[in-house]
Amino acid sequence: MNTMKYEELPRTLQARVKVDDFLSAYSISDSESVIVWVVNSDLGKQEELEFSIFENRLLSRKERESVMPTGKTTIFSELGVEVLTDYKLEVATNVLYEIYKIFSVESKKIIAEKSQIYFTPYKSTLKEIVINALDDYQFPKLYEGWSENEKINYWVEVLYRLRRQTGESGGHEDDIFNKSLIDQMMQVDSKVISILPTCLKRLANIEQLDEHSLTKSFEAKSGCSLTSC
Repeated sequence: MNTMKYEELPRTLQARVKVDDFLSAYSISDSESVIVWVVNSDLGKQEELEFSIFENRLLSRKERESVMPTGKTTIFSELGVEVLTDYKLEVATNVLYEIYKIFSVESKKIIAEKSQIYFTPYKSTLKEIVINALDDYQFPKLYEGWSENEKINYWVEVLYRLRRQTGESGGHEDDIFNKSLIDQMMQVDSKVISILPTCLKRLANIEQLDEHSLTKSFEAKSGCSLTSC
């Protein structure tokens, strides 16, 4: 997979993708395709396009789904887990994700479900993902022993990182404030709402934003009032 500049895109593709909307592109040698990431202003997110060099046109979602890689199972005996890898196009954005369901070999129960974008030059190895997932699985017990200040600093770091990643991919930083985020945070700390006002205050200070505006955006987008949810 090789990175491409906008000027290197096929002419037909340039005609469909405005330079102002262009984020990145990669040539996929084994499929004779070009993967392009563009800004979708209607969604407020990045959108993934696949262009067939052979057919000189963009592929439809249905066509892309028909040639997605097949799922597979990998066993890491030394870690005591079995991993089912599958593939899915994200709704609306058409970003292809690699999905990993990690099971305990002993109990056969699912430990974690992880994912990463398939077409990216910065992919983690499957073993790295499994090791990180096992760390996450054990993390709540470690978190319980932290002081309140340590917990606050942890969540500030998480929110800051997620906001940067969203902004760099063409979305609005506040889009991370959603119900799914709240649910994930509460899986680690059922009382996290009580420290979120302080988290947002420190986050606003780091990003040099107005604390009250950030808090209002959080409540509006997540549907969670920090005094009642």
